[in-house]
Amino acid sequence: MKTIIIIIAAIVTMSCHAQTLEQSKSFDSLRNEMKNLNMNFESLKMNLNLCHEEFSTGTEMIILGIIGTAAGTALYGHTDTNIIPYLLMGCGGVLGLTGTIFHIDSHKYIGRAE
Repeated sequence: MKTIIIIIAAIVTMSCHAQTLEQSKSFDSLRNEMKNLNMNFESLKMNLNLCHEEFSTGTEMIILGIIGTAAGTALYGHTDTNIIPYLLMGCGGVLGLTGTIFHIDSHKYIGRAE
């Protein structure tokens, strides 16, 4: 009878130990998954920061381009055969176009998964 009780106690102890090992493995996998999520979150924050910086630069360039074009247009009718209005309008247009390209190109950081 003692041997049966000892065998039953050993089986119960082994099954409890096996459950503890399984729980430990599941906690380790959960810990690794949380580390991966944290790394992905930090990467996403960095990429969004880069996107915001480039988008802001594009916005500033567009505003300067609009100001340059408006100044060139305002001077166009008041001067005789002066090249300054043409230069202001041309530079403003190029600056606005470059700013628009920066705006469009800034979204490349959003899709990066690394």
